[in-house]
Amino acid sequence: MSALNQQYLSEVSVMVVDDSRSFLAGLKAIMEQYVKKILPFTSAKAALAQLELLKPDILLTDLEMPELNGLEFISQVREMPFLKAMPILVMTGNEDSEVMIRSIHVGADAFISKQTVRECLLPQLVSLARLKSIYEHSMRGKQLEAVKALIGTYKHEFGNSITAIDGKIRKLEKISPELKEHEDLNSIKKWLEKMVETLRKLDHLRHYNEEHYVGSAQTVKTE
Repeated sequence: MSALNQQYLSEVSVMVVDDSRSFLAGLKAIMEQYVKKILPFTSAKAALAQLELLKPDILLTDLEMPELNGLEFISQVREMPFLKAMPILVMTGNEDSEVMIRSIHVGADAFISKQTVRECLLPQLVSLARLKSIYEHSMRGKQLEAVKALIGTYKHEFGNSITAIDGKIRKLEKISPELKEHEDLNSIKKWLEKMVETLRKLDHLRHYNEEHYVGSAQTVKTE
């Protein structure tokens, strides 16, 4: 496996759900050298109860299980808003096309035959980890653009208010020159200056691209 592919897997946690303990042990043996964290479950019902706490990066599940079968499990997983984008890889010994179609309809992303799991599991996981990384990168970009737009809006709104207050203060000082030495008025002026400086720093953040923002955010102070 290439270094790049190993890097993709070394950063993900995989929840594995199969009612066969021996099969789970075999999957763990295949993955443990490459995957950051493996979360094995012999019950889909038990796995479902832990999903919100564990929040795995990828879900690997069997279809034919007691209590809660794979199709029902996937369907319920996709109803969880915080896991809608989590890749789901289905393992099955059933190669019936109808089963695969139903799996896609309830939210599965990829399939792997139990007969070829040793050869195909890691490449499938790499592919899903790569897609998840691309999706998250895209979402971070959208979130950053939303933050930039919000900063621009607030800068405009607060900037107008600060300008208006500063104008009122200057007008009062012209009417009553003695107010220039008034302690409360000078305190307000200092706060206005601080707010202007804060807005300037926030506006500076709008010009960061994502990499610059992530690398520099901890060193940029706004107060």
